[in-house]
Amino acid sequence: MRFTLYCKTKWEGKIYMKSNKIIQFFGKEVTIEELEQRIKEIWKKKGKLQKDIKSMEIYVKIEENKCYYVINETTSGKFELTA
Repeated sequence: MRFTLYCKTKWEGKIYMKSNKIIQFFGKEVTIEELEQRIKEIWKKKGKLQKDIKSMEIYVKIEENKCYYVINETTSGKFELTA
């Protein structure tokens, strides 16, 4: 498994560092951005607004092929990883 952290940092409106978050497992590859997008879609399907997301925690359990998440420290869920 390879885990590479990437982030975009802005200073005075300019991006001075760009990085990617990639998880590789069992011949598959998924980005943290893809996981975040999937979680946001699940949130919206529950009739909630994306702007109401104040915090998001993502836990990837490779051995279970699952992604677990917690939104706003109160709402949690899980889904199967796909790539």
